Amino acid sequence: MGSGIATINSLGLAGMQTAQTGMANVATNVSGAAVEGFRRREIHPFMANASTNPLVQGGTVIIDSIVRSYSALVSAQYLNNHAKVRQAANLNSAAQIVDKMLVDESKGLTDVFNSFFTAASDLSADPASGTARTAFATTSVELTDRIRNLASTIEETRRQALFQMSGVVDAINDKAQALARVNLLIQASGAFGKPLPSADLLDERDRLVGQVTDLCGATIETSDYGQAILRFDGLSLVEGGQAARLAVDTDNNGLPTGLINVSLPLGEGETNRSKSQAPIVAKLFGGSVVGGEFGGLMRYAEGAEEWLKRLDKLSLDFVQFGDPSAADQPADWYTKQMTSGKLSKLGFEDTSTDPPHFYHGMFRVNKDGWIRKPDGSVDVVVPSVRPSLTINSNMKTGADVPWSISEDPSSGADQSFVINVASGRSRLMRQWSDWVSGVSSDLSKWRAEEASYDAVNQSLSQQQQQISGVDLDQEATDLLKFQQIYQANSSVIQAAMRMFDTLINATSR
Repeated sequence: MGSGIATINSLGLAGMQTAQTGMANVATNVSGAAVEGFRRREIHPFMANASTNPLVQGGTVIIDSIVRSYSALVSAQYLNNHAKVRQAANLNSAAQIVDKMLVDESKGLTDVFNSFFTAASDLSADPASGTARTAFATTSVELTDRIRNLASTIEETRRQALFQMSGVVDAINDKAQALARVNLLIQASGAFGKPLPSADLLDERDRLVGQVTDLCGATIETSDYGQAILRFDGLSLVEGGQAARLAVDTDNNGLPTGLINVSLPLGEGETNRSKSQAPIVAKLFGGSVVGGEFGGLMRYAEGAEEWLKRLDKLSLDFVQFGDPSAADQPADWYTKQMTSGKLSKLGFEDTSTDPPHFYHGMFRVNKDGWIRKPDGSVDVVVPSVRPSLTINSNMKTGADVPWSISEDPSSGADQSFVINVASGRSRLMRQWSDWVSGVSSDLSKWRAEEASYDAVNQSLSQQQQQISGVDLDQEATDLLKFQQIYQANSSVIQAAMRMFDTLINATSR
């Protein structure tokens, strides 16, 4: 009889040991688990450590409340990095035209630069040669045409990026409003005593959060109620049931300025305020604050503007280099009309202005729309008439090439003009080379950024998949099964103990 009771007791203990081990495994699995990162449920296993002693009640292993902080961290990192991926992808997409054009233009324009200075050297050998004068005038026209075409292409891509920003901002506003509505539904669902909002609501919340962060790179937070909070640069884009509204700031001509206006959401009781009446609470400078697709477009627009400013400076340096009145020792150069033999000052008279404006020297740029600072940099006021877009040669034909530094019609051809031109070769060529190197460096850096973010994105995605590999429904089923096994074997041991008590009572009589 005693050996039978011992056998029953041993079987019960073995069953409890098996159940206890199973519950410990479930606890371990769930403690490192996630569902699509922090999607669906942001739960973190709050469970007592599983006891290795089968005689300790297994019910102390509880998985009743879950907030998975590690998976939330990984998912936040993933979404944040994915916004950077989208930014870099949009940035490089916008730069594709310039990237493809740079090789051809750098070679083509470099050849034209060399031809211009080579023609100047040829002209210095025979300043009266009509052929040499025509060749010099032709290369000067080709040089300015090339600079304008290059600037026009960059300016066009810059404007395209700025105009695309408007569409992205509209999408951000739509998604933010939808997310605010989902937040309200999450809040309402928790008002009925439910421990967690429905999985569908949380799925929709996380889908919208991912889309908004891809668009603008906002920082993600989640409230205790499960509502999404999106912020950037300290401003709340979405918080609770309210969403701020973004708008691209424009100038008087309707062109984007690169600033983002942030307006407050409708207040309580407001239902019909127009977008134009929304009070602007902040202005953000795009690429330095906002990420995602919007940030990529903004960064390209800002980068293209810097390229154009450097090209503006090169254009103005060419104008100054070709203007004898701007030299250390001011002088005048005169051209000679071969048919009449008369001399006139080198330059171009613009009769469309009142009064007419005379542009001295070999080259000219529109005198309006920009300001040159003391450090030599250019502050563009009207982008459409910036120096690099308006540079022209005042020497259209060989007759426009300077003949003499004297206004005496009988004076012979003078070499000092072309000698002065040849002296500027190294300085101006170095500026052009620096411009090409700077743009090439920017493009290479942007491509490297995209490759880096892609690598991090793959790593975080793998971490998400590894964390998400636990099926919580299956784990819950297994836990229930092991708890039932534990309780059943506990009942077996209790029965054995009662049998033992009965046996003791019987033998003691």
